[in-house]
Amino acid sequence: MSMSSGATRSNIKAEPNVTPMIDVMLVLLIIFMLVIPSISAGFQAVPPQGVNLKP
Repeated sequence: MSMSSGATRSNIKAEPNVTPMIDVMLVLLIIFMLVIPSISAGFQAVPPQGVNLKP
């Protein structure tokens, strides 16, 4: 039994569905846009003191 009717294997195109990946990326982008300002507002950077300070 041969498959000689219609489509051959070379005509089949397998394309990945990128819609779920785009949805996840947009949700992560929104989460980072909401979280990063609150983290940076509470962050206090203390610079180190210099060793070779001249008065």
